[in-house]
Amino acid sequence: MNWFSQGAQQGSQHPSFRPALEPLEDRTVPTVIVGDFEDLGLFRFTDATGWRQLTALHPTQVATDARGDVVASFKGLGLLRFEDATGWKVLTPLIPDDVDIGGTTGALGTANGAVVGTFKGMGVFRFEDATGWQRLTPFEADRLSINARGDVAGNFFGNTLLRFEDATGWQQLAPIPAESFQINDKGDVVGSFHGIGTWLFRDATGWQRLTAVEAFRVRLNDNDDVVGDFDDFGVYRSIGGSTSFQLLDTHDTRESDQDFDDFNDNREVGISQEGIVVADFDRGLDVFTVAGNRASIAPVDPELFDVA
Repeated sequence: MNWFSQGAQQGSQHPSFRPALEPLEDRTVPTVIVGDFEDLGLFRFTDATGWRQLTALHPTQVATDARGDVVASFKGLGLLRFEDATGWKVLTPLIPDDVDIGGTTGALGTANGAVVGTFKGMGVFRFEDATGWQRLTPFEADRLSINARGDVAGNFFGNTLLRFEDATGWQQLAPIPAESFQINDKGDVVGSFHGIGTWLFRDATGWQRLTAVEAFRVRLNDNDDVVGDFDDFGVYRSIGGSTSFQLLDTHDTRESDQDFDDFNDNREVGISQEGIVVADFDRGLDVFTVAGNRASIAPVDPELFDVA
């Protein structure tokens, strides 16, 4: 496949309860974790506040960004966004098929949580505070990811992975869909592709294969640290886009209850900007530090969860 050949490098083959974080030496706390807990509602964890209940309602979809903004779909209410300064705000009474949010206070500057959603029969729309809703394409996406700049990556038509940037519009990154993918604030994209493994795309180098093993769920941060849930192998982390992976747990993560079409992106693992991995196992949420130490952050499984 020519689109993977330039700069491709072979990687490794194997790569009443309230939530509470157990003490852990050398722990670096993840920037943001959001989780929906049965009978309790939606909670968010940040460095400044610890666990905080955002609502007693249970969303059907949820996502968070590094700024602490949260977007969630609620049956009967629509799509809402939570920001610390404003609380909950209804963005639209419609429920998207997939949704994501991007915002940051990091090295790339401060940006409010831009939201992207794909709506049945309408296409893909992006919401930003300055412009409101803007339709990016009349075609529906199978899956979406957005960064703090408002760049969007998406699977379309079941057979292609595209990226949208304001300066260039839509560009094809791959002529096959990614089983799981994410775009970071630099515009880099990590993707897992059926039969050919897990790859990292950078504008300067094109696609680089990190491992020949495909991930059920793969995520990355702005440093190109990558975490993947590899079926039958477990959860692995790569630092800085390296082809060398560190084994964190031999178990696969638990399937989530995200309310959208199953596109093999339903196992729950995420990575923070600091490189901290949070994974949802049957025994609850676990945190893995950069040094590889582990602690339980919640002893029960969330119905939904995200980390940034």
